[in-house]
Amino acid sequence: MSKPTLDVVIPVLNEAHVLERSVATVRAFLLSEFDYDWRIVIVDNGSTDGTDAVARRLCESNDRLLFHHMEQKGRGRALRLAWLQSSADAVCYMDVDLSTNLRHLKQLASALFEEGYDVVTGSRLLPESRIRRSATREFISRVYNWLVRLMLP
Repeated sequence: MSKPTLDVVIPVLNEAHVLERSVATVRAFLLSEFDYDWRIVIVDNGSTDGTDAVARRLCESNDRLLFHHMEQKGRGRALRLAWLQSSADAVCYMDVDLSTNLRHLKQLASALFEEGYDVVTGSRLLPESRIRRSATREFISRVYNWLVRLMLP
């Protein structure tokens, strides 16, 4: 029986300076620590700094990397494109700055593939999360999350 598959989508906008290092880090983690089949999907959404060239070069040398390019900006658009075109059993995304500890990918996959959850999400607002951001950014994030909870009980 084949292993379940997970697409790890990395949406990028003008990230040529960090993309190669971040993809190498995620790839090394998945190769050494992950028990499922996987792909890393890079979606460039409107970069003007050569991010697309870096992504194409990375994908040429690795069949577990996939690249999509779109002219429009927007993380939501990038995720929609990647997720709708995915043939994986499950999809997730990770910021290119790898602000989420990669070990959480194992927890996510286990919850989906072994524990039977349909949806798994992470949050920087959990008590055990350690985040560093400005007071303005924190306020905006809290208000946004409050609105989501209000609209989607």
